[in-house]
Amino acid sequence: MPEEHGGRNAPAMLIPGPQSGRCGYNRAMNLHRRLALIFLPLLLMACALGELAGSPQKAPIPGQPGDLTLELAPSGPAAYRAQMTLRFTGQDRQATLTLSDEWDSSAGARHLLAKTELSNEPPASFELYRLGDQAFLVSTEVGSQAGCMRLDNPQASAQMPLRMVDIFTSIRRGDLVQSGETVNGITADHYALAEAALGLGTATGWSGDVWVAQPGGYVVRFSGSAEAETALTGQAGSGRLEWDYQVFTQGLAPAALPEDCAGIASGGLPIPEGAQNVMQVGALVSFDSPQGAAEMVEYYRQVLPTAGWAIDEESGTDSLFTLGASMGERAVQVAITAREQGCGVTINEK
Repeated sequence: MPEEHGGRNAPAMLIPGPQSGRCGYNRAMNLHRRLALIFLPLLLMACALGELAGSPQKAPIPGQPGDLTLELAPSGPAAYRAQMTLRFTGQDRQATLTLSDEWDSSAGARHLLAKTELSNEPPASFELYRLGDQAFLVSTEVGSQAGCMRLDNPQASAQMPLRMVDIFTSIRRGDLVQSGETVNGITADHYALAEAALGLGTATGWSGDVWVAQPGGYVVRFSGSAEAETALTGQAGSGRLEWDYQVFTQGLAPAALPEDCAGIASGGLPIPEGAQNVMQVGALVSFDSPQGAAEMVEYYRQVLPTAGWAIDEESGTDSLFTLGASMGERAVQVAITAREQGCGVTINEK
C-alpha cells in the first residue's frame, strides 16, 4: 500500500512517571536508550540526505519521462519481498545498509526491516510488523530483554526513517540487453544502467543493470556500483558504493509475528476502550486514557475479577493508586497516575 511507504516518523514512546513504580520506570528508560541506538544511524542518514541532495555543485539528475523508481505500488505484485543491500567503502569508514519490505495484501500484513553495520560500531536494526490493525516493533540486536513492542496507531507507526525510494530516487535505463529474461521467477526486460539519482548524496561513474517486469513495469532487480559522495555512514564521505536490489514473489513465508510478539498480540490483560499511546514491552504495558484516575480505578476493580483475577491489595492516594491481583501463580500490579487531563496507567505482570 503506497501510503505506508511514506513518512519518517519514529513511534512516540510513553514513559511512565517515577511514582508508577521504579521497576516499570527503569524498564521504560532502558527501552528509550535501546531505541536511540537503533534509530540514530538511520536518522543521521535521513538528515544528511537533505544536506547532500541540495548541493548546487553536484545536483542529482532531474527526472525524465520513462525513468524508473523502486516504488512497487500500484502496478507491483499483490504479495512480495523486496530487499536492498548497499555497501559503501570510503577511505576510513565502511558501511552496510540492508532494507527489506514484505507485503501480503490478502492478509493485510507488512514486515519492514532496517539494519545498519558501520565500521567500529555494533550493528543496529529494527523491524516493524503490521498485521491488520496491530503494529509491533522488534529489536533483535541491541540486547533487549523483551524484543517486541506493540505500537499504538499502526497506520502512522508502521513507517521507516529511510526507505528504498529515498536512496535511489530515479533510475534511467540505457540500452536493452535482453528481452524476456527470467529473474526470480518473473519475466523481465534487461537493460544496462545509464545513470541514477542518489538520494543519499551524488555519484559518478555509474555501472550496473536493471531488470523491468513485463508486464507490470516495476523494477525486479537493480544492481551496480558508482563512485559516490554519500552519507551512508551517517556523515558525508567519498568512496565506492555497491548495491543489489531484488523483488521476490515466490516461496514467500506466510505472514506471522515472531515468537516474542505472540503473547502480546493475543492480549489477556484488560485495556479500556479509548486507550492511547499503548506500549507493551514483555510483561509491561503502559497507556494514556482520557478518563480520570478515579474512573480508571473503578474500571479495573470491575474488569480484573471478570477476567479471572482476584484483587489482593489496594493502596494509594488521589494522585497515585495501585491494585494488586493474582490468578494462580500469576500476579499483576496496576498503577494509575492522575494527570491534569485524564490519567496514565502502567500494568506489570510479574
